[in-house]
Amino acid sequence: MAGMVRAFGGLMTNQNYFSTDMEQDVFTPASVFNYYEPDYGVPGTTLMGGEFQIFSPNNAILRTNEVSNLFSQWGSSVQTYGPGTTIDLTLFLPLAANPTTLVDALDLTLTHGVMPAAMKTAIVNAVAANTDGNLRQVQLGCYLILTSNYYNVWH
Repeated sequence: MAGMVRAFGGLMTNQNYFSTDMEQDVFTPASVFNYYEPDYGVPGTTLMGGEFQIFSPNNAILRTNEVSNLFSQWGSSVQTYGPGTTIDLTLFLPLAANPTTLVDALDLTLTHGVMPAAMKTAIVNAVAANTDGNLRQVQLGCYLILTSNYYNVWH
């Protein structure tokens, strides 16, 4: 959650901050390693991947819902959740006039410019098909990237 807020120059404080249903309070992790053990082994493999300790099918659905909540306000490009959490999408609004430019900018912001071409094409097509205005196009692009397996596993 903090990474998503940070990617958009957002703010998250302990004053009525955006809480999650994933039982991972941003300001009180279980240990210095956050919410997983650093030496956790991915079941059925020889891979080490502590993050997979907390990435279950149920958690994947919860994460998708959290992303939807973060990017769902229709009235303003500054998404706010009380006085403690904001995400500012203002810089992306003019880019929505060209869906490819918008998705390229989101690719740089969220996946450091290495999004697979097929994924990028699918997101550009979805954003271009959305006729609900620039803000909804930006929100849709954010949602599709942030809920993708590529973003969730790569990050």
